[in-house]
Amino acid sequence: MSPSSRRGFTLIELLVVIAIIAVLIGLLLPAVQSAREAARRIQCVNNMKQIGLALHNYHDGNNTFPMGGTPQLGLLTYPKGPYEWENYSSFAMMLPFLEQMPLYNSLNLMICPDTGYGYAQVPARTAYNTKLNAFLCPSDPYSGTQNLCNYAACFGTTTYMPYYQLHSTTTQTQGETSGLFTIWKSYGLQNATDGTSNTIAFGEALTGQGGAGYSSNGSQYRGNFVFIQTGGAPLSGDVYDISAVPNALSLVVSDIQSCAAAFKASLPNSIADYRGYKWIMGIPGATMFNTVQTPNESIFNGCRFQDQGCGVGCNTDSSWTVPATSAHPGGVNVTMADGHVQFIKNTISRQTWWALSTKAGGEVVSADAF
Repeated sequence: MSPSSRRGFTLIELLVVIAIIAVLIGLLLPAVQSAREAARRIQCVNNMKQIGLALHNYHDGNNTFPMGGTPQLGLLTYPKGPYEWENYSSFAMMLPFLEQMPLYNSLNLMICPDTGYGYAQVPARTAYNTKLNAFLCPSDPYSGTQNLCNYAACFGTTTYMPYYQLHSTTTQTQGETSGLFTIWKSYGLQNATDGTSNTIAFGEALTGQGGAGYSSNGSQYRGNFVFIQTGGAPLSGDVYDISAVPNALSLVVSDIQSCAAAFKASLPNSIADYRGYKWIMGIPGATMFNTVQTPNESIFNGCRFQDQGCGVGCNTDSSWTVPATSAHPGGVNVTMADGHVQFIKNTISRQTWWALSTKAGGEVVSADAF
C-alpha cells in the first residue's frame, strides 16, 4: 500500500484566490457606497419636504412666510434696541409646524438668541444648543458636531443682504431682497409672481468643520468660509439683483476667482469654519444663502470682502456670496416655494440658477433647463 498523501493549495492558487476576492471587494464597495449615499440622499430629501410642508403650514396660519431674520432686543448691544445681527431664523419660527412645539415654547421671542459673540443668550440657551435631525443632511460628515444646520432660506440674487438697520426701529429699502426671504420683513405667496414651482425657498449648505473658528491652515473642506483681507469689494458691487448688473457674468466670474485664489492661498486667519453654525440664527451663512455662485461651484463655501463692513473676525453676515453646496454627487437639493423638492445639477447655467432664485424677476424658465 502506498502511504496516503495530503494535498493543499499551492502558493499560486492562494494568490489567485486572494486576487479574485480583492477584485470582488473592489467591485462591491462602490455599490455599497452608492447604496448608502442613496439612503442618505433620501433622508435629506425627506427633511427638505418636511421643511416645505412646515413653510406652507406657517403660511396658512399667518398668511405670509416667516422672516429670514426677526427683530428682537439685544441684551449686550448699545443702545439696547432692536437688534438685526443674530435674530431668530425662519426655521426657529417654523418649529411648531415641525413637531417641535415644546422647543418653540422655550424661546423668549423678545430677546435675540445669540449675543453676537458666538454664544447663546440665557433665554435661548436650550434651543440654541439643541441638535435637530430635521436640519441635518446625513451626507455631510461635519454637520451635527458643532454646526447644526445644513439648510438655508434663499434671498436670491441680492448681494448685500442685509445692510443692517443699525439701531433703527424701521426697515429700510436696502433690507429688500430679490429672493423669498429677508430680515425684518416677510414675503408671501402673493410676492412670488414668478410662480411657486419656479422659485427656490430653501437649499442645502455644507457646514463648517466646527473646529477652532479661524484656521491659519485653511482646511480645504467646502464648509469653510473665506475672508478677503486685502483688496476692494467685488467688482459686481453690493446690488439688489446681480443678474441685472451690466456684464454681470464676467464680473461675477472674476470675483469668484479672487475668492478662490484667496482660499487656495490660505492666508493666515482668512478661513472661518462656522457656516451653518446654528439653525436658530437668522443670518446669511447660518440659515440663509444667495445664488451668486452656482451649486458646488467652488471649494469655498462663502466669501466676504474687507470693504463690506469689516475684515477677519466678522461673521458670515453681509457676505457677497453664501452659496448652495452639498455632499451629494452632481448637485444639491432645493425646496421650491410650492413645497416640492428638486435636485439641481452642478451644471445648471448661471442665468437659470439666478432666475430660479428670484420671486418676481419675470423670467421664463423651461423645465428642461434644470
